[in-house]
Amino acid sequence: MSPSGRALAVGALGVLGVAAAVPCAFHAVFGIRCPFCGMTRATIALAHGDLAASFPAHPLAPLVLLGFAWALWLLWRDRRPKIPAWVILGAVGVVWMANLLLD
Repeated sequence: MSPSGRALAVGALGVLGVAAAVPCAFHAVFGIRCPFCGMTRATIALAHGDLAASFPAHPLAPLVLLGFAWALWLLWRDRRPKIPAWVILGAVGVVWMANLLLD
């Protein structure tokens, strides 16, 4: 794995611990949920093996974790992912709209 890949992996692991303690700035400013509200709770629930609690908190959490593991593997192999950004942004947008409408 390249030095930048190792730095990314270490930084990403540290973000989860910090994010659990920091409130959502988007929600504080605009008063509505951001596209990732609930992602930390969902990821922590997944880490504890609680899929039933993870999915309602944020339905994309399992996909994000799989994507994160895949991206780390690609970095380790010094390759680039081939998923278009519009696919990822589209999935996040659909879930965000559903969260706003169902909240």
